[in-house]
Amino acid sequence: MSSYEQDFYRWTQEQASLLREGRLSAIDVDHLIEELETMDARERRELANRLRVLLAHLLTWRYQPERRSRSWRATIDEQRLSLDDLLDDNPSLRSTLDEQLDKAYRLGRLVAIRETDLDEDTFPSGCPFALADVLAKGRYPDEWRRLGSERSTHTARSRPPRGRYGPARIRARTSLDRRGPAPKTGRRVDPAGPVPTGWRR
Repeated sequence: MSSYEQDFYRWTQEQASLLREGRLSAIDVDHLIEELETMDARERRELANRLRVLLAHLLTWRYQPERRSRSWRATIDEQRLSLDDLLDDNPSLRSTLDEQLDKAYRLGRLVAIRETDLDEDTFPSGCPFALADVLAKGRYPDEWRRLGSERSTHTARSRPPRGRYGPARIRARTSLDRRGPAPKTGRRVDPAGPVPTGWRR
């Protein structure tokens, strides 16, 4: 029986020494490959698990507001920091985040249903959060909605004015301008009303 089965830590030290010494023929190749593949799968599972827990917390925050507190906010922040540390240690995992988010949401949704005891239909079947918002430190679902409302308000305010001096007024004057100047002997009545100060006939 090799040291791999008897003492895993000792086995890792032996393999490291063999690599440093360049004694490649003595390396336990089969077990080494197995361990490397296991490490990859373990890190991916860790990422999925942390996303699952974080998404469950975010869903609870949004759909059960009476539970919101500073401690709950700190729990969300803690999960984000742990996730950030994992990604810093394994930068290549960032390329899998979009795929992992959808998978983790399905499990996180079930956790939220269990924890909140709310009806299953309360929670969207697909992830309602953008990945950037999930990872953003110091941001919470109620704030995302407020930002969305502010964007809507900004859009509404930026619309052209309607009414006396809006598009209707401009269309009326454009139509009259196409008719040419009014006769000098008479007075043309502008159906769009009096011309505001600063406007040219």
